[in-house]
Amino acid sequence: MLIEQSDSLFLSKAQVAALSAADSTFSRRVRELYAPLGEFLARGKGGAGKAELDSVRATQKTYWKVFWEQPEIAATIVTPSQRELIPIFKAMLGIPMKNREHAQFSFGSPVTLGGKPKEAKHCNCGIMA
Repeated sequence: MLIEQSDSLFLSKAQVAALSAADSTFSRRVRELYAPLGEFLARGKGGAGKAELDSVRATQKTYWKVFWEQPEIAATIVTPSQRELIPIFKAMLGIPMKNREHAQFSFGSPVTLGGKPKEAKHCNCGIMA
C-alpha cells in the first residue's frame, strides 16, 4: 500500500527498497504458511474432515499474527509525517496489539503461491473482529 503511494508520500529510493524487501519477506512467509496447507488439502482429494478444518484454522491464526507484524515493520521505514498522510495506515498502527489478536484486515494486492504478485484490481478495505 505504501509503495503504491510512493509519489504522494515522497518516499526516498532507500525507503522504497526497504519496503519492497519487507514486502518480499512477508510474501515469502505467507507462501511458507499456505503452500503446505494447500498440499495437505490436495492430498485429501476434496474431503474436509476435522484434521483439514483444524489445519486451515491453525494456518489462518498464524497468518494473522504475521499480518499484524507488518504495520510496525513499515512504521520503522517511513517518517511520522509520511504515516500521517495514509489514514488507514495510521489507524492500523493505532490498534492496540491485544485488539489485533482476533482482528482481520484486508486491502491491496494478494500474495500468490507462485511467487509472482498479481496486480490488484480493487481494494477490499475493512476490518472484522
